[in-house]
Amino acid sequence: MISVRIRVSILNSKWCDNLTMAWEEEDLDEKGDLTFFVARDIECQWDLYLVNTYTDKQLRALDLNTVSMPEDWMQDWFQKMKAGVWIE
Repeated sequence: MISVRIRVSILNSKWCDNLTMAWEEEDLDEKGDLTFFVARDIECQWDLYLVNTYTDKQLRALDLNTVSMPEDWMQDWFQKMKAGVWIE
């Protein structure tokens, strides 16, 4: 089994935002819907993570390239994609 560590960072969040914007009006199949939901969740959780973790003053001075969300969140999104269903 290959273990892959993926950091959820500003670049991942922007990629997810771009994907959801591009697919917003698309008629997707089940796999596409799941990908859209996971990407939308990553995008939203990034914003929530920042405002709930740092003060307004810290955010203004923060280099977002040095920030990453908890790794277990990425594992959760990976498991949802692997299972092929959105599991709460």
